[in-house]
Amino acid sequence: MPLFGRETTCAICGADLEPDHFKQLHPQYAKFRRAFWTLLAIYLALLLAIPYGVARAFSLTDSLLNVIVLTYAFAGLVALLGPRLWLEKRGRDAWKRDHPISMSGLRVEIAFDEGGAESGSGLLTGTVTAKVKGTDGHTYLGVRLDHPFTIVGNSAQNEVMINELVVATRFRVQAPIDDIVQSKQLTNPVRILRPLVGLGSFDSLLDLSNAVSLGSGSIKRI
Repeated sequence: MPLFGRETTCAICGADLEPDHFKQLHPQYAKFRRAFWTLLAIYLALLLAIPYGVARAFSLTDSLLNVIVLTYAFAGLVALLGPRLWLEKRGRDAWKRDHPISMSGLRVEIAFDEGGAESGSGLLTGTVTAKVKGTDGHTYLGVRLDHPFTIVGNSAQNEVMINELVVATRFRVQAPIDDIVQSKQLTNPVRILRPLVGLGSFDSLLDLSNAVSLGSGSIKRI
């Protein structure tokens, strides 16, 4: 939610912005946005006017005037941004509830972190084939790779061909993997594993004793 930068994607549905996007798809949010920018302009005008008006009216010292200005600036931002952030989150939750996204068939790109054991594999492309719950409670996405790659196994002469990966969030405080995989940038860290047993589209559970960690990386949709 950039305050002064140019918005390129919708804060509600994540679509690329086009003329009248908010008015057509999110009319209530469009009204709120107009009120928000009006209040923001008033807030900034008052922020500039307070030092001069209050100082001349009450002959305050500079230190006391600074306290008043900083208090107003902080309280004003909280009052403006709090409702907007709350409304946008509420709108996103409602949009996801009314427009569920099917993960199956989603085209994605996966990159291993530099310095990792598989970082030499480069960018991998594939298709999401399954969404399962791991035995650790996390949600995992199964990805069938377009082009398998090989890694060296326990023995230097034992190469393992990999044509499927599973990915999950690295930290519990992150956004759900469903949201991360919809990103258009490789910026969100994920855990990458190799399933020892292939995942089917109707599988619902991933036994982590049947998966091997390959390190960390990132994922985005294509």
